[in-house]
Amino acid sequence: LIEMQRFAEKGCESRIHFAASEGVIPTAAELADLGVSIFVGVGHETTGANAYTSREIRELLSWLDGDPANRHTVFDATSMLGAMPWEPEL
Repeated sequence: LIEMQRFAEKGCESRIHFAASEGVIPTAAELADLGVSIFVGVGHETTGANAYTSREIRELLSWLDGDPANRHTVFDATSMLGAMPWEPEL
């Protein structure tokens, strides 16, 4: 990701932010305060590395809803979707 950022138009490594710990999605307010426009998340439920909570997913959706034209998410969660104890509507 850092190599891609170096070559991207207006790219700047200082604009890459990492969560405080693995498997944690910051709140909608934290993402907005950081000026994040793209959130990249990886769900590793099958390996036991992390599992996003319902609250974290709701925060991510809230952040996206705050500016859907300019906020985007790349979220690799295919293997964990059926295994998470989230409410059916989520």
